[in-house]
Amino acid sequence: MNHKTNIDIVNYFKCLVSSLREKANEQKVILIFRSSIKNLIVSYNESYIESQLTKFLSKIILFTPQDEIVCVRFEKYYTQKHCLELIITNTGVDLSRLTELGSLISFENKIESINKGTKFTLEIPLAPSNKNHLDFNKSGRLMFNPYYLEINKRLTTYFSKIENLEKLAEDKSDKEGEFLKRVNLIIKTYLNDNNFRVSKLANAMAVSRTQLFRKVKYLTQMSPIQYILFIRLQIAKELLLEQSLGLNISEVSYKVGFISNSHFSRAFKKQFGVNPSTYIQNASGNNI
Repeated sequence: MNHKTNIDIVNYFKCLVSSLREKANEQKVILIFRSSIKNLIVSYNESYIESQLTKFLSKIILFTPQDEIVCVRFEKYYTQKHCLELIITNTGVDLSRLTELGSLISFENKIESINKGTKFTLEIPLAPSNKNHLDFNKSGRLMFNPYYLEINKRLTTYFSKIENLEKLAEDKSDKEGEFLKRVNLIIKTYLNDNNFRVSKLANAMAVSRTQLFRKVKYLTQMSPIQYILFIRLQIAKELLLEQSLGLNISEVSYKVGFISNSHFSRAFKKQFGVNPSTYIQNASGNNI
């Protein structure tokens, strides 16, 4: 059955790409999503788009060499044609001669060679919608579309969870798993220390900054400074939802090493897409 719904298609594609990051990590391929459009509420067939794009992107990732990039870009929406243009590029190998790729999708598509890579231009059909922004309730608070929350929950990947990052590292080798677990333990030990820096982490791990950078980047696709922030904010999110602790936003901010509430809110919004107060208001009723 064709099921169509109104949803923020930009966030949907971001989650869809994120759901394939584990596969990309296994292939040691860098998978990224870019959009020049902040949000766009449209009506579309979710299962139809998801099934086709998942297979298509999975194949591109499979054929892309290690340490190369697959980028998914959403840049244009054609209102008259009721379709959006999705551009997928890969580096390191020209896949334009692989006819089987084009047969995986029924969207209008164009495949062309670029410098040491491939460019795939897809036209994805959508139904017209009279919405062009996110939903707000009567008090002016941003409300998450329940359907999007379910999609987001279903497509959440190992890459966004600390314990699953450790599992991915263990899958590479026991030694890699132990290394990342030790990194995480040290970061958590100094969680509320706002002076905790990469140099202190390197010293505690008994490795050079260069070795630490190379290892953490390999295991998490993040630099050490990015990863420290990632851990702080992941734990902050858990603390905000732990009602038994009764902590307010300022207290959580302090516990994870921020001395400025405004800095904490900006960092939280950058990582999770919403500020802490909005997250609490919506997450409690929607289990995100």
